[in-house]
Amino acid sequence: NNNNNNKKESTTILHTGDYVTIDGQNGVVYRGAVELVPPVKSERNKLFFEWLAQKSKFLNAIRIFAECDSADAIDEYVDENNNRDGTSVGGGDASNFIGVGLVKVENVLKKYRGGDARQALHMLLCAETKDERYEALDMLSPHLRYDFEDMFKASFQPDQKNEENSRVIVRLLDEPLHAFLPDSENLNDLVPLLAVDSGKDERDVVEIIEQNLLDEVNPDFGFRGCRVGALYPEITKAQVRALLGAAYGVKEFFTFAAEPPVVDICIPNVASAEEFEHQLNLIRNVAEEFSFLEEKTNSKIAYRVGAMLETPRSCLIAGDLAKMGAEFLIVGLDELTETTYGVSVEDSHKFFPRYLYGGEDMDINGDEFDFDEDDDDDDEENDVKDIAREEQEEEENAIIWKFNPFIAWDDKGVGRLVQSAINEAREVNPNIDVVACGQMCGHRGADFIYGKFQDLNVNGVSVDPRFIAVARLRALQAIIAKNRK
Repeated sequence: NNNNNNKKESTTILHTGDYVTIDGQNGVVYRGAVELVPPVKSERNKLFFEWLAQKSKFLNAIRIFAECDSADAIDEYVDENNNRDGTSVGGGDASNFIGVGLVKVENVLKKYRGGDARQALHMLLCAETKDERYEALDMLSPHLRYDFEDMFKASFQPDQKNEENSRVIVRLLDEPLHAFLPDSENLNDLVPLLAVDSGKDERDVVEIIEQNLLDEVNPDFGFRGCRVGALYPEITKAQVRALLGAAYGVKEFFTFAAEPPVVDICIPNVASAEEFEHQLNLIRNVAEEFSFLEEKTNSKIAYRVGAMLETPRSCLIAGDLAKMGAEFLIVGLDELTETTYGVSVEDSHKFFPRYLYGGEDMDINGDEFDFDEDDDDDDEENDVKDIAREEQEEEENAIIWKFNPFIAWDDKGVGRLVQSAINEAREVNPNIDVVACGQMCGHRGADFIYGKFQDLNVNGVSVDPRFIAVARLRALQAIIAKNRK
């Protein structure tokens, strides 16, 4: 950089792949990977977390689940936020671990960057027939089962009889298939890799990518979620087979376990009761395949099936979903807000500053308004025009939305949909579980949101593991505030 005196200042040039270390507390950026020291947990913090967990259990506060996609993430979550072994600093019951969710299958699959797992995933992407999909899934399923078995072992408490202590909520594949293409915008980089892994000719791979994987105008509202499982039932069945197989593996590993792990299987992007019923039948058919293991192990794996509410219509048919057999509902607040407002989280930054904070005078093309001024007018006439122009500018620059709907509660829109969904579902099944997830549930959400969840009788909230303590505190504050009314 050059300053006004043309004196050259020191400049550090960084390249793609260079490491930097950021000290957020002091606002310092270091070049390179600085040696880090793990944080030391104080006894005071442990006491606080124990008190928080015990008080939440006693008052029956909203349950808090951690969104983890690997066994390592679950172990880290348990170490940071829980004393799963029951050892207490302050005395009493210190076992405050209640389970994991959402585990998103697509996040597990995206970690398959090499070896047989990557090859199987690429074979699935390039499959053109059912036989080819079966071949790919047969190769992919053992990896998926292995990963889930590790996760279930990390989350399972064999000495606990309370099913919440080992509950794992898994959302089946939700993202469109093209999301699993290798990270490259250049087709020339993608084709050779997919061709080698799938065993297909490069020209065939190009045709598959262009006509099958990338041939969607709006993928977020296209071939994704339960629709993939509807067209390709074998994909749903392979996921469920891996999940239930992993649960049985854990039961065999913990031979002394009081109860087997509980697996909640969530069907994503449901827009009709018929879609849910179709996927539910597939899941039940796969569960029947494990009947011989039930006899062998003398135990039945507890699994439940629920639906993800991501669109206004899914909320409006929640009662029908409960009638079809949905045992729990996951309210995806980010997706529900997007489909209710017709705006994506990723694109909202383009106009949210103007909507939330006001902005400059802009016409439809983004150009500043050009007010014609007549120099021949007298001062009094100019003053009137100035006042009128200021009033017009104030109106045109006014704040349009008083809150950000992705981090604040929208009573008139999303809130009404959620309320309707819960009311209608519980008219059918008073015991149906409702769990909320999304940005507003974590650190970005306003404190009062947990009060809204409490008023709606939401049973649980799923958040990033880093914000478990904050979420638990907000949930406890919400139940205490409600009890004081």
